[in-house]
Amino acid sequence: MRQLLPRSLAVIAVCLLATLVSRVNAASPVDPEPPFVPGQVVVSLEPDASPQDIGIASEFAVRSAAGFVTVAVPAGREREYVETLGRQPGVLSAELNYLAQPQVIPNDEKFALQWDMPVIQAPKAWDKTRGAGATVAIVDTGVAFENYGEFGRSPELSQTHFVAPWDFTKSDEHPNDDNGHGTHVTGTVAQDWNDGIGVAGLAPDAAIMPVKVCTPTGCPGDMMALGIRWAVDHGADVINMSLGGATLPLVERQALAYAEQHEVVVVAAAGNGGSALGLDYPAKADTVVAVGAVDFAGERASYSNYGKHEHDGGLQIMAPGGDLHADLNDDGNPDGILQSTYAFSCLGGPRDYTQFADCLFQGTSMATPHVSGTVALLRSRFPSLTAKQVRAVLSCATIDAGPPGLDDEYGVGVVQAAVAIMDNDQNGRPDCLDERGQLSLIVGGGTVSPGDSITVPLDAVSTRIINSYAVQVTAGGTSVTPVDCDARAGATCSIVGKSVRIISDGDVSLIGVFHLGDLTFKATQTVGQSDLKVAGSATLPDDYDPPIQVKLQNNAIVVMQVPKTVTGDVNCDGKVTVSDVTVSLGFTLGVSPAFCWRSGDLDCSGLLEGSDALALLDFLSGLGSGLPSGCPH
Repeated sequence: MRQLLPRSLAVIAVCLLATLVSRVNAASPVDPEPPFVPGQVVVSLEPDASPQDIGIASEFAVRSAAGFVTVAVPAGREREYVETLGRQPGVLSAELNYLAQPQVIPNDEKFALQWDMPVIQAPKAWDKTRGAGATVAIVDTGVAFENYGEFGRSPELSQTHFVAPWDFTKSDEHPNDDNGHGTHVTGTVAQDWNDGIGVAGLAPDAAIMPVKVCTPTGCPGDMMALGIRWAVDHGADVINMSLGGATLPLVERQALAYAEQHEVVVVAAAGNGGSALGLDYPAKADTVVAVGAVDFAGERASYSNYGKHEHDGGLQIMAPGGDLHADLNDDGNPDGILQSTYAFSCLGGPRDYTQFADCLFQGTSMATPHVSGTVALLRSRFPSLTAKQVRAVLSCATIDAGPPGLDDEYGVGVVQAAVAIMDNDQNGRPDCLDERGQLSLIVGGGTVSPGDSITVPLDAVSTRIINSYAVQVTAGGTSVTPVDCDARAGATCSIVGKSVRIISDGDVSLIGVFHLGDLTFKATQTVGQSDLKVAGSATLPDDYDPPIQVKLQNNAIVVMQVPKTVTGDVNCDGKVTVSDVTVSLGFTLGVSPAFCWRSGDLDCSGLLEGSDALALLDFLSGLGSGLPSGCPH
């Protein structure tokens, strides 16, 4: 048998090669091409080479300089000429003349002091949208949006479009700010833009809905509930709540459910009590986007609350909130968030509601409108997105902060507005929704003495919405056996031999950190100690592609993306190319290449080797119980 293995494997390779050759021209996934100048190819030359040396006549040279020449070619045949010119002697490379886009920078006088806007990639986002068509409800202390009685309209909100204002503290349509907080928050979302004075807002073309729910003594829960419902009923796309407290009254909880039912995204401040208090409400509610604050260096601000949501699926994200006790960017000013509001708010003096100044504030209240403004940009460009899809995009459109991946302190990371609105393949969906799910499983570890039992939690972390899941955890070694499992609601749990299986009912919608169940193992040996080791697998819905692969790293089951399997894709890069033919030929000459599961790598080792052939022969002869089940496809 073993003497026949090389010949048998060679036959497999030859058959694979024949399949590959017959399909080398078949359609394969193609990455979207960035925009380029039609009818032009840029040729980089080797030292001392000239355009004439490679046969380019001067009349075809669009422009040239030392080391390169841009060549005019027939429009629609650019790639053909890239291939042809790239093979010429004296040519280092031939490329399409790719287009970059200018980042729009407003001419507002103090924009250079708004360190927070570049941190979230606002200038790059402004190339695509500034929020037109989206409506942001500011549920707060009111907004300086009109000249009415003793109140004046902020001169830096003179261009801002206001809709459906309402004051629940007085039951009228004049929710003027008597504090300064709501006006500052509004400025971050939609302050006047490109007017040569003051500072700029993130989504200046978005409409603002001023909803006043706060009195001088605080923001009553019933008024907050009414404010949420008002915003939903009057067309808000996102509700900004830069406020919070220790409890969530039932009327407010019901209002949040009402917003979710009507696809309105609620964004709320995590709170300013520091790490010991956890998230404030309403940010702690599962459907609410909780926003924590980072400083100029991208570190969690010391005042910023953090922690888990009530149950499952909550999203925590970070945004610039500032630190008035530091000047890390050396601009001569404290690192607060700069926006216009009443002068008395930062300069002191009498409470004159007609005098304004650009004030530096800090807090998760200041971080929150950065996320609300990003949602406005997102819904401006993709108005049909559901609330869950918006949260999914936000979870993707971040820069990781703190420990790698999703964590309690930094959530999914710091929001990036430009990433949220990207649609490079121009399919009408944010690129973040085109990227496939990333899921991590974390199994609690420990040791257990012979004869004793240990119960460990099984948790999941997802940066995409999960509609269903199936998990299998297997105890390592022969001395530890699963004896019990308790799955979360909506899932079933079973023990089969050495494995525990948890399968959802397919009717879930989870994102963030959530608990799958508790697993109990028992040590069966009578001497020594047994380390609890586990391995497992997880699946996402069928529409997630490429599929996922599970590996065990430091007792954490990490799920990684793997390329989509394509028949003939020998090197597993997700497409069929000449390199696949080369790899196949190399194998016939005795080189052991990497192979995909469907190409014969039955034990998922990354190699096509004798053990794969033995597994296949055992299966075909009836000696084996079945093909290995740990592969991703």
